[in-house]
Amino acid sequence: MKAFAARRDAGKFCQDANRRGRILDYGCGNGAFVRAIQQVLPEAQVLGTDRHPTAPPLLNGQTYLPYSRLANEKFDFILCRHVLEHTYEPVGFLRLLRSMLSPNGVLAIEVPSLETAVKNLFGKHWDGYYVPFHPLHFTRKSLAKVVRATGLNVIREGSAEMPKMGRSLRNVISCDYGLWLFSLGILLQPLQVAIGVLTGTSVC
Repeated sequence: MKAFAARRDAGKFCQDANRRGRILDYGCGNGAFVRAIQQVLPEAQVLGTDRHPTAPPLLNGQTYLPYSRLANEKFDFILCRHVLEHTYEPVGFLRLLRSMLSPNGVLAIEVPSLETAVKNLFGKHWDGYYVPFHPLHFTRKSLAKVVRATGLNVIREGSAEMPKMGRSLRNVISCDYGLWLFSLGILLQPLQVAIGVLTGTSVC
């Protein structure tokens, strides 16, 4: 299910990417999304980067660069999913990413939305807060303001739904996030989507 969702999301996020260009997934984690992008854009050179000095198990040395090896690298498309909210200096961080863009390069950003109506169901337990690991929280307006402060132009705004119900329920009842909560979150995903449609908001 996760692999299917990753391929679907990769197609949406990378619609502005050069199909034969260099693509970087910044903050790639376990590398699953790097693989999904490569499947969607088989002619592109897709790389992942993160703080770990060695590649995660899903990637090999040819498709992974640690942060320490990014100097002087240029990319046609950089994907930054759920990284910006972990930073303390968002403008400086985005300027760093901008310096790695080739001419006419595109940066795609996804962050949790402070405007989602779903958080009202859970209050302080909403998983999007993720305190203390998310020092920043964004509205659509504040994200656009940060992006423009770096000298970048906003060419498209969008919305996305990623499962938040299961993890938010975990925060309410203070337990481990196991298979049953994951499954419950998937089952409740239609409710999350329906709330978004009815209120005109989304979790990301």
